[in-house]
This record gives sequence, structure tokens and C-alpha cells, in this order.
Amino acid sequence: MFGEATNFNTNRGDQVASKGYIEKAIKHYQSVYSNVFFLVCSDTIEWCRKNIDSQINVEFIENNTKEVDLSILAGCDHVIQTVGTFSWWAAWLAGGTSVYFQWPAREGSHIRKSFRNQMFQYASSYGVAMLNNMSVIVGADDELTMIFELQADIRKDKTMCMTTKILRERWACAFDNKLLHLNKTENYTLGRWLQSWKYFINVEDKLREQFVFKDHIQDQSTKIIQTILSKRGLNRTNVTLVGIHVRRGDKLNTNRGDQVASKGYIEKAIKHYQSVYSNVFFLVCSDTIEWCRKNIDSKINVEFIENNTKEVDLSILAGCDHVIQTVGTFSWWAAWLAGGTSVYFQWPAREGSHIRKSFKWIGME
Repeated sequence: MFGEATNFNTNRGDQVASKGYIEKAIKHYQSVYSNVFFLVCSDTIEWCRKNIDSQINVEFIENNTKEVDLSILAGCDHVIQTVGTFSWWAAWLAGGTSVYFQWPAREGSHIRKSFRNQMFQYASSYGVAMLNNMSVIVGADDELTMIFELQADIRKDKTMCMTTKILRERWACAFDNKLLHLNKTENYTLGRWLQSWKYFINVEDKLREQFVFKDHIQDQSTKIIQTILSKRGLNRTNVTLVGIHVRRGDKLNTNRGDQVASKGYIEKAIKHYQSVYSNVFFLVCSDTIEWCRKNIDSKINVEFIENNTKEVDLSILAGCDHVIQTVGTFSWWAAWLAGGTSVYFQWPAREGSHIRKSFKWIGME
């Protein structure tokens, strides 16, 4: 008879789980349950045959449709995930516990670099954890740990996180109150994007104490600002600093429906601050700085900042009094960290597009 049936779906894409990860996950279930039998479904079943020990209780399943494979996995007690949504849904349908691959994105890749998304994930997880009198575990080598002074349970060994119950919001860029109330006897991983301030409004002051840049980052951004102002005969006591963040690069020519902020929007935002404050100085950070040089009037008090890391750019914008946003989470966090007032671009997605339909927002003039 089969005891606790466990399966894993191996998806050999660009960012794949290693043989070592699968071996470690197998050993976990063998240590927790008796009489474990493994069912393997994969888009590269031959790789699995070569790399998974056939001496354990295992069956390699093939020649089925994807929906049948998913139904097989859903019929198991637990699931070992690798990467992709197929794995995730298999685990969700099966229930039980699930081990998941911790590093689905390569170091240096676009998704791995997006620590601003990680800021939302951390802030929201922290807010929900505090609401339920729970703690947040963060890896000692996680990017946020290297950038900010986090007040979390920072661990080198995150093995426990591999077997958490995974909860995800039901839609993008919106608040899902079903994530707020957790069973304190279980461990959770919340996801996927958690991009709503409502998850962490209850702990905003505590987060501001944590999203403080490491000294080497803060020192560098402070020096850059001081150098820019001093060469104009200015200092922080006699100028209103307004940061402008312009994101265009990866938002151009997408089929999702992304829209970038126009030259006209930026001009209008600049005029707003010039009309409200005296002696305004603008600092521009962007992934397309040359576009900014060509489209933002150089006759105003402005400096185009380049050749810094993303975290230094964010620290520079956070050091401003106010921020003009365009699109994306980088702009949002720059504005939040700076405080002050923020002008934001009203139309980040084309009407009728895929990304617009995912927003639970109703725009009105």
C-alpha cells in the first residue's frame, strides 16, 4: 500500500531547481513521514530518471496530458515544487505541505534585481505578521538584508521556510483581506506581489525604522546630493529638493498594456512644484537618462544623476523633500520613503489591456 504520497513537478526552464534541491526535499519527507512514495511528473522526464535515485519508492509518470498530470499531482498528500505556476497549482490543489524552490530567479536577472517588489513583500508580510502576533523570517543573504536595517528574524538557514503553507492574493495590485487572519499554529509564505499599502498601514512607523539604508549606501547618496548642491551654491537649508524618477526601458513595447509617463506629464508635474515652493531643485534618476536629458528642460534647476546602483538612486530620491513618480514600484517606494507630497502618473496601463484588467481600480477624471 502507498503511505504518504508525495510528488514533484520538475519544469526545466531557464531557472531550474538543482538535483541537490530535489534530493534535499525528498529527504525531508522521508524524515517526517513513514512509507513515502514519490510520483514524478515533468516536461523532461528523462532528466528526472537520470537525476532522481530510482532506489527510493518512486514512479516516473509520462505520456499523459497536462491536465491529467495536474490531476495526479493534486491527488497526492504533499507536493515538492520546482518553478512555475504548474508546480504552484499542483501544491495548492493537493493541500498538505509543500517544499518550494527558493531561488527561481538568477542573480543579476531582471526579476532578481527588483528589490522594490521585495520591499512590498516584506512590508506586507511584516504588517500581517504583527497583526497576528507572529514573526517574519528573512535570509541573511537576502537582498533586502544587505540594503536595509531590517528588524526581522534573520537566519542563515531558512530550511523551515521550505515547508510553509503558501497563501497568495486573489488579484494583482489590490488588497485581499483574506490574507490578514492566520492560524498561529502554522507557518506561512505570503505572496505573490502584495502591492497594497493596506497590508502594512498598521505598522508604517515601524517600517520606516527598518527601511533605513545601510551606512555605506546612505553615505554615498548624501555625498552625491551635497556635491550637486554645493557646486550651485546651495545647501539643504535653502532649497526644496524634488526627486523625479523616470522608468521607461522595460515598459516600452510590451504586449501587457504598460504605458510610460509622457513628456507633458513630467512638465506639468515640474510646474506644480515650482508654483507651490520657492527655490526648487530637481534631481532626476532614470533607467533611460538620455531620454530625460532630451525631454526635461535643462534651463530649470535640475541635475541628471547616473552611474549609481539602484539602491543608491533610491536613497537619493528618498533624501528629497518630494517626489514625482512615473510608473513602477521604484517610483512608489521613492515617494513613500521621501515623505512629503508626491505627484503620480494616472494612467500606467492602457484601457482594455491585459494589465489594466488585472487592476481592481476605477479611474475617474
